[in-house]
Amino acid sequence: MRRSDDNEKTLHSRLEAYHRQTVPLVQYYSARGLHAAVNAAQSPDLVFASIVAAFADATETPARAVACKDRVFFINK
Repeated sequence: MRRSDDNEKTLHSRLEAYHRQTVPLVQYYSARGLHAAVNAAQSPDLVFASIVAAFADATETPARAVACKDRVFFINK
């Protein structure tokens, strides 16, 4: 499906917003060990398994389970 605003100018604007807003968040949470990257270019089953594994890792121990509420998960393609 194509959106009415799918054009080169809008794409450029979206990429600028991504780099301005998302990249600093990924860096912030990565530096604190609170980021899990998931390769969304895999099959849906592998993406789902990767997400489940990230959540399992985040809640592996009781101490980490408490910290899990502060985790942010980004799905990267």
